[in-house]
Amino acid sequence: MSTSGRKKTIYFVQVLFSTVCLGWVAAALAKTDWAAVGELLENISPEMFVSALAVFTFLYASRLLRLRYWIHSATEKRLPWRSWIGLYLAATALGSVTPGRLGDAAKIPLLLRTGLSLATRGKVYLLEKAMDLAYLPAGLCLTASVVSMNLHVTERSLLYAGVTGLLLCLFVVSYFGRSLGQGALAVGWFFTAAGFFLYVIANFLLFRSLGLTLTLSDVAAVTIAVGVIAALPISLGGLGVRELSFIAVLGIWGVSRETAAPVLILEFFVNMVFPGLLYGLWRGFSICSAKGTE
Repeated sequence: MSTSGRKKTIYFVQVLFSTVCLGWVAAALAKTDWAAVGELLENISPEMFVSALAVFTFLYASRLLRLRYWIHSATEKRLPWRSWIGLYLAATALGSVTPGRLGDAAKIPLLLRTGLSLATRGKVYLLEKAMDLAYLPAGLCLTASVVSMNLHVTERSLLYAGVTGLLLCLFVVSYFGRSLGQGALAVGWFFTAAGFFLYVIANFLLFRSLGLTLTLSDVAAVTIAVGVIAALPISLGGLGVRELSFIAVLGIWGVSRETAAPVLILEFFVNMVFPGLLYGLWRGFSICSAKGTE
């Protein structure tokens, strides 16, 4: 089978897997009291919800700043801020709707204007992916006590798994980032740590907007547990897998289906729709600005 045919087959399998998972989600929610779900959505706190979207936007900004810093460490050529924002939002929007977030790889051709070689651009992309994956084992270490109580797994085994995963990420990051220098990697880790806490806080605000009173550590544990599963490249941008995982994990934390259902709706919005919405707003702003200068 050709490379093109193999990619199409993998894509078809991933779409099929997402479809099956969505069907499973529908079956799991079949007996849900949708009137209660509608009431929760009607009474959503607009202040909390808008705050969550703002924090998600800051999260994207932290990742953009990290990428920009790395590129500037590798080349003297500078791109204007408008180009950087458009590039990053376009790749993020593509990543949100592609299997395993492969659309993020759009950064590689989009960064052509930096003058960097294809090999260097590819290493920066892989460095970015490896550093973002460190969210999961690091988060597992931080929430091991909470996860162990709710999943009935020993805290020690979770810590071992987290430390092992973190060491593996450190090795991969050092390999792909060695050409950038230790200073660039240190700055990258700073933005990554900031992004991790922004991600947890954004989800905490999202949950609170629905009146869900999980603690910050509980929200971190839930989102990390779901993130580990949704990060697997087995579905269309985590679609279906993420929702099914939320139902299972929130159920362990004692959250009813009537409360879990609106969580799924909001998580779908921020993960699948919001990145594309941001890019669309940016494109509209850019077009209007260009017309205004003519």
